[in-house]
Amino acid sequence: MRRFAIFLIVAACSLAIAHVSRGQDPQPPKPAEDNAIVEVEPNDDEKTATQEIKAGTPCKGVFANKSDVDCFLLTSDEPVVINLTLTIQDNINARLLFLQATNKNIYTRNGPLRVLNLRLPSGKHALRLNNESNSEEVAWRVDTSIVQAGSDVEVEPNDKANLAQEIPIGVTIKGAISHSSQDHDYFAAKITEDGIYRLSFTPKLRPEDAGIEGVQLPEFNLRVSEKDSRREHYAYRADQVAPAYVFYPYFYKGEALIDVQCPPDVVGAGYDLLLETVSPKVWSDLEAAARAAIRRGEDWLLTAKFKEDTHECAARAFHLAALAEGEWGDRKAARDAKVDELLAWFDKAFTKETKGTWRGEEVYCLGGMYVHAMATLALAEAVAAGFEKARPLCSKGVRYLLAAQLSDERSENWGVIDPQSEHFGGWRYSGNSDDADLSVIGWCLVALYAADAAGVKEPGIAAAVRRAQTCVKLCKYKSEGFTYQPKSSGIGLIRQSIGALIYLLLGMDGEEMKSALRDIEMNQCAGTQSADSSHDCPYYYWYYATRATYLRGGAPWEAWRTVTMQQLTRTQLADGHWQNIRQEDPAGTRYATGMAVIILRLCLNKPPSYLRKEVKGF
Repeated sequence: MRRFAIFLIVAACSLAIAHVSRGQDPQPPKPAEDNAIVEVEPNDDEKTATQEIKAGTPCKGVFANKSDVDCFLLTSDEPVVINLTLTIQDNINARLLFLQATNKNIYTRNGPLRVLNLRLPSGKHALRLNNESNSEEVAWRVDTSIVQAGSDVEVEPNDKANLAQEIPIGVTIKGAISHSSQDHDYFAAKITEDGIYRLSFTPKLRPEDAGIEGVQLPEFNLRVSEKDSRREHYAYRADQVAPAYVFYPYFYKGEALIDVQCPPDVVGAGYDLLLETVSPKVWSDLEAAARAAIRRGEDWLLTAKFKEDTHECAARAFHLAALAEGEWGDRKAARDAKVDELLAWFDKAFTKETKGTWRGEEVYCLGGMYVHAMATLALAEAVAAGFEKARPLCSKGVRYLLAAQLSDERSENWGVIDPQSEHFGGWRYSGNSDDADLSVIGWCLVALYAADAAGVKEPGIAAAVRRAQTCVKLCKYKSEGFTYQPKSSGIGLIRQSIGALIYLLLGMDGEEMKSALRDIEMNQCAGTQSADSSHDCPYYYWYYATRATYLRGGAPWEAWRTVTMQQLTRTQLADGHWQNIRQEDPAGTRYATGMAVIILRLCLNKPPSYLRKEVKGF
């Protein structure tokens, strides 16, 4: 009993969650006066419980044995929202349940815990606590306070899709991390028209952490989907990339589901969530902002320092591609000098292949197939822009792509591929690979197309493209879209964008392309990451998706370019460069900045040579 008495003294000073008024952030707990109702046994279930409390009245008791259950009756004349703190001696584990008289479970959570904004319907409820430990004589206390929560405040329980809180379009919802376990906040919004919407998300510190140096904003994940569909449309992250986030999901008429995944152990930290309609029309000041962003990016690339690392070839490839095209005016001399410097580096970087050959002649490579294809594509764009020094280098790059293709013409040292193989016509990581994947095929195939369109007419390109088309057609799963490897399953957003571009570029068609284009349309540029949670390579996705959507044209293109210009002009840094993100971070800022400049140019309807309608490969 001495142990219990000491705990009650502590419990008398326990923290209760403060009153939260409408439109205000949750406040930190404040000491509660010791006016709690003390439990009276027997009260092991709602049938034997006789003590009634009102919302806002604390209660306390003790688990007499290892399996003890303590229960109070809580009556509310009307729906009420409460904050709740469950304090347990020695922080042992207990389970708190709210039950209605109909035995409907309203809320279940393990404690000790704090819960913000818990909505209880009117009527009689059972507040039941189960001892989930092996301890006896364990004291507990539950403090509650009433919240005046309006329609603009997130309320619990909303941890599951079927409990999603209905929210209006155009109203800022004030949410909070509502309990100490992994909190999910689900929201549902009625969509009356197909189109692009703006989703704004602003994380907030706990009130008690505001102004404390070094305290970081909590890291959130957001997932967006159709409420009645298991198919996820977006996976966004809000994790220190920016203090506030703006996303542009594409919704179809029906009901949209937003899942805010909150981190544990920062109860009280909040966020603002706003879903709005937005016009996809490109306005003149946005185009002006995009042109200014391109200029700043170009200036940064003109002075960017080279460095040698494992991703140098990829960084230089997009550095070159961004400089090769564009309107340079009085900066043309500086641009030409930088291009010459890049071409001299590529000239020295080619390495003689010791095993593979192409039609009996030596070939030279720039590294693995990924970076070699990227560099060959950049060299092709330089040729198309009039840099004749790039032509022999592009030819070298093309010959290696032809030599490394999985075909019956491949060097015997690498292994000739049977035309009946499902991988026939593809490429993978190296010249001697024996299987293919769509991501490498995409870079290689586009590089060959761009080279041919630029006038680099190496014998064998047309045959290589025909073989590759056959392999790409096998990289699909039913009519749902494109897979990583031939005759496999598992579509992904980046694969969708690669497959769609290849089909559109080469005049192919199929239900798989239509599915891919629909996925791209529903996954607009996010600005801080790709929407592919398994392959978080945003610039990679935006590069392909922008090209595919440009070739598609029409309303989807107007929507895509509007969102992409908005996002990339937002995320450019003051000195003109863009920062790499997550899985692409090792490639460096020249890769990211080159990609962003290339993408923005196309969004202004200024395509590279090989995408122009009057230019035809083959």
